[in-house]
Amino acid sequence: MKTCQEISQLASRACDEKIGLLQTAELTLHLMMCQNCRNFYENNKKLSEILKEHKNTHRHSHIEH
Repeated sequence: MKTCQEISQLASRACDEKIGLLQTAELTLHLMMCQNCRNFYENNKKLSEILKEHKNTHRHSHIEH
């Protein structure tokens, strides 16, 4: 079983890129049992979505000008 530190690194990667099936299973299992890591993952996912949205908005504003 991975430590919370290892899971937080995996969770960060999962928000930005596709991870493998085994890694997804490890992440999912750990998140089911660990509220702190679950909170970290959810917050990281939201932040990643906001940054992607900002990047897309910023890119489109340069195209229009």
